[in-house]
Amino acid sequence: VVIELAVTDVYVRNGWAPEKLRGMVLKCLNQIDRTGKDPKFQSVRTGLADGTSVFSVATIHAYLHNPDFHPAATEIRSIAANYSAFLAALDTLV
Repeated sequence: VVIELAVTDVYVRNGWAPEKLRGMVLKCLNQIDRTGKDPKFQSVRTGLADGTSVFSVATIHAYLHNPDFHPAATEIRSIAANYSAFLAALDTLV
């Protein structure tokens, strides 16, 4: 939920046309890390490239909206830790 709210806020403030969440995360990441090489964002890049990754937007979305998906606490903590640099960097886009 936090990821979706944060990237949506960036889109609204910048007047960008909304799209699916994965596309919004990708656009924000490309704006933040134009080289695509900053190791702080590797987990986000992995999640965008591999739809089966615990860091993928599809997995995160399923954890929230699919009652048959049951994430372990360690997975949620890992997602939060790995997305924290991305979330902090979003401030540079507003």
